[in-house]
Amino acid sequence: MPLDNLPPISTADATYSQFAPIYDLYKSVDDYGRAAELILEIAALDGCRPVDVLDAATGTGNLAEQFARHGMSVWAFDYCDEMLDVARKKPSLSRATIFNADMRHLPIFAESFDLVTCWNDSMNYLLTLHDFRQAIQGFYARMRSGAVLVFDLNTLNTYRAIAEGAVVYETAAGSFTLRPKYNEIQAGRLFQYTLGQEYGTGMWRGDTEHNSIHTQRHYRVSEVTRVLKDAGFTRVQKRGIRSRNLFRADGEQDFRKIVYSALRLP
Repeated sequence: MPLDNLPPISTADATYSQFAPIYDLYKSVDDYGRAAELILEIAALDGCRPVDVLDAATGTGNLAEQFARHGMSVWAFDYCDEMLDVARKKPSLSRATIFNADMRHLPIFAESFDLVTCWNDSMNYLLTLHDFRQAIQGFYARMRSGAVLVFDLNTLNTYRAIAEGAVVYETAAGSFTLRPKYNEIQAGRLFQYTLGQEYGTGMWRGDTEHNSIHTQRHYRVSEVTRVLKDAGFTRVQKRGIRSRNLFRADGEQDFRKIVYSALRLP
């Protein structure tokens, strides 16, 4: 049976509830300072010098921390309370507004923002184009004129790399391994993988409490561009990310992640 016809084995909320205690260990190899720099560089190209930022799917607040250190007013949300519990304990986020929300159904609040971010392929966890569209429209409605939206998405190359064999991330806390549950890779379809922790013996621990199942949807460049423009965004840009640097991307074939940016005008 095609994966698209199966119910998701785990929602993003349930997935990250299990993963929250060790998420920052897993992400310890990621350079969030550099990620924030790239995002601010992209915003600057559209003339945006952000003061108020909304970080969607903030997780444990790693990217939000960087914006706070830049002196910005930070609002950050996630749908997973366990991840937010970790974020709230970080001293650098003591002045941030941190709250639980589903990006598909953002609450109405008086605050508006000049930068909205959604990082670490969080948008890939939206499993239908309808959900993706709802999130984009919600972001747009909460942005000021001249504000910029920046988010990244996994490309087919990411899913192919997992499908072809285990992808291993080495951290100070041990190895984390991504393994495919289904090997079929198709544009615009769902992909599912297991993320688990390997210990000193190097043996796969599929039964560990920190083993989690992730279901994502691949989004075609044409789909993303259309949804952004339909929502009212202009100046939609695509950039590939490689070795912590940005490159012009006409398509996704040369990259594992594509970074999208879009400008809201009156």
